[in-house]
Amino acid sequence: MTSVQQAYWIGRSDFFDLGQVGSHLYIELDFANLDISRFNLAWQKLIARHEMLRAVTLSDGSQKILREVPPYQIGILDLRGQDAQVVASELEAMRDQLSHQFL
Repeated sequence: MTSVQQAYWIGRSDFFDLGQVGSHLYIELDFANLDISRFNLAWQKLIARHEMLRAVTLSDGSQKILREVPPYQIGILDLRGQDAQVVASELEAMRDQLSHQFL
C-alpha cells in the first residue's frame, strides 16, 4: 500500500480515538434520459478492465486483486409521479444514508 492508502486503512479501525472513519466519495448525477441498462454495462466493463476496481484490502494490510466480481448493479429509486414532499423526503433519506455509509 502507498502511505495514503495505509492511512485510510488504519483510519477505518478503532485503534485511534478519531478512527472508525471510512474514506468515500458521494456524488449525485441528474440525467433526463439515462439508459440504465447501458450505464450498468459500462460500469461492469470499466470494473473488468481496471484491476484496482476489483482490489480488496486483507486484514494484514495487503491488497489482492480479484479475478472476477459479481456484476455491479446500480440501484434505482423511481419517484416519478410522487408528491413533491415525498420526493424531497425520500431523496434526503437516501442522501443521509449514502453520504454516511461505512463500506
